[in-house]
Amino acid sequence: MVRQGRIEEGLALVRPDAAGLESASECRWFAEALVRAGRVDEAIEVLTPHLGEPWIRESLVHLTDGEHGDARVLELLAPCAERARGGTADCPCSAAEGRRGCRHQPSEVLVPYTRVLERMGRADEAIRMLGPVLPVVPHIAWLYAELLAGQGRIEQLRELATGEHAELALNRCADALGSRGGSRRPKPSCTRPLRRTASTPVGAS
Repeated sequence: MVRQGRIEEGLALVRPDAAGLESASECRWFAEALVRAGRVDEAIEVLTPHLGEPWIRESLVHLTDGEHGDARVLELLAPCAERARGGTADCPCSAAEGRRGCRHQPSEVLVPYTRVLERMGRADEAIRMLGPVLPVVPHIAWLYAELLAGQGRIEQLRELATGEHAELALNRCADALGSRGGSRRPKPSCTRPLRRTASTPVGAS
């Protein structure tokens, strides 16, 4: 019906009742229908109470891609991202924002938050955010390295390659140099710092 222009009629058929709005699955399905009908803001609001569910959070980021809702999505994810930057291990967002149960740690929000920043053309901001967080949340090093490579930040990749994330940084450095028209094999500009670093893992070069 939505495709036929009968938007209100079509949405009325799939709109959850009060009980349905308590279901993350039903809200996810309805939010997709809203996005297809061009009602992105409504879709975001339908999903907001369930953002404590990691899969709903991922759905929010996916459904709003290219739909001009990034500013609102970023606003919703920001509180947890800030907690992650501060090293907070738990997340009280459900109590603070009326969400129906929180099943994630703040650090898990850094990936979708970064993806939204990146697609808004704010990759530099994402890089500035993630760099200082690495000692607290080391498992997002892959994302940091990926952003550095995507922005051609070879010097920062070299710096990353001098520590515990050496292999990861070298691979992303090779990717970045390869995208400039060179071979994917790590160039001296990537590997030089490792030869000067005593803690470099064997076989990282």
